[in-house]
This record gives sequence, C-alpha cells and structure tokens, in this order.
Amino acid sequence: MTPGIYGVPIDVTNEQMLYNKKLLSKAGIKTPPVSFDEFIRDAQALKRVGIAPFVSGWGELWLLDCFASNYAFNIMGEDKIFATYRGQVKYTDPDWIKVFNIFAELRDKGVLIDGIVTKGNKYAEQDFALERAAFSFNGSWCVNVYHDMNPDLDYGVIPPPPVSAAYPLKIWGSAGSSFVVNDQSPNKDKAIAFLKWLTAKEQQVVLARDTNNLPSNKEALAGVSPILEEFAREWMNPRIRIHGP
Repeated sequence: MTPGIYGVPIDVTNEQMLYNKKLLSKAGIKTPPVSFDEFIRDAQALKRVGIAPFVSGWGELWLLDCFASNYAFNIMGEDKIFATYRGQVKYTDPDWIKVFNIFAELRDKGVLIDGIVTKGNKYAEQDFALERAAFSFNGSWCVNVYHDMNPDLDYGVIPPPPVSAAYPLKIWGSAGSSFVVNDQSPNKDKAIAFLKWLTAKEQQVVLARDTNNLPSNKEALAGVSPILEEFAREWMNPRIRIHGP
C-alpha cells in the first residue's frame, strides 16, 4: 500500500423511482410503469383525479443531473456520453436533444409538480411522504426520512422507466457512510483489522437492520427491510447497470 488515505464504505446508496401505492390505486393504476410511455399515461390518469404525478428535489442540481444522465445512458450509451465530456460530441447532437426533450415532455404534459425546478430535496421528500405527489425520484436514504415523516406511507421502488431499448438503463449508486485509514498512521494495522470486522457479514447485517441503510457487503442483504430489499433488487438486476462516483 502506497502512502495515502483510503476509504472503506460501511453502507451504500442508489437512486431510483418511488411510487405511492395508494395514490396509484386511487387513479385506477394496478401496476407501476415499466416504460416511459406508461409513465406518461399513468401521470395523465393521476392528474384526472387531482393528484400531482411527480416530485423530485431538482432545485439541487446533482439530483437533476442524476435523473438526466440515467436517460442519457439509456438513449446513447456510455461511449457517446464520455465522448461528450471529452468535447468530441456536442450537446446539440440529436441524441442529447432527445434527452432534453424528455424534460420538455414532462413539462408539457403536466407531469411535474409546481415549483420542481427550485425545490430542495428535503421539501420534495415532504411532498412525497405527505402524499402530495404519486411518484418521486430519490435515493435509498429516503427510507429513514419517509419513515420519520409518515410511518404509514405505503410505497414501492422501480428504476426510472426507460425510453429506449438501445442501451441498458443505468442508475446512480455510490458509497454512503465511510471510514478511512491513513497509511501513515501508527495504528494502521489495528484500523484495517477493525474495518475488516465491521464490513464482515455478521456486523453488516446488524448495521443494515439498525440503520435502515443498504449494507456495503452484499452477503448481508438478507437482513434488510422489505422496502430496502426493493432498492437492492433493482440495484442487482442484471438488466440495470450502476454508475456513479
């Protein structure tokens, strides 16, 4: 190990779409959407019964970018996205226009809750938890947030409904809480031993149960709550790919 500071995650997160089962049922929707066209159709059904279809904390740019990049990967694939970042593809490219037009369609068809472009995520979380919107885009940490706001909230998890079959849909995923080890520390060996113990299956099961966060050790997933199991199920789906920092 070369000199430096090394991080070890003790839990992980991913960002997906959430849906309120009661509100969908009120609009006559029996199952959550599996395509973008179905999502738009369901949004129209929700609007007809006076329910705001979708909320997210897009006043925070990272969450808006996360949502957009999901569809960019789905529409044009990883190679073209990274070519864009290198300056080899312009954002005026037809595939990028398709990505931007997703937002135009969501706006024009009234899918978005009022004020979404300036809404901080904590306020978006309140809207979903208090059943002011039927769908949301948020991360797995929301399980704790929603439980505190509305313990009786009945909701499920799906990946963002894809718009294309050309490329796999990718969802954001990353380390959550982490501990670090400084390679120059005189206690390095003890710290490494402790982190190996903390990230072993037995301890990860306890952490996942008591914190309601996804464990970094996948062997410990059997101990998570039912709603976290849904986050994990889609996260480990071979049709879904994870991207993130």
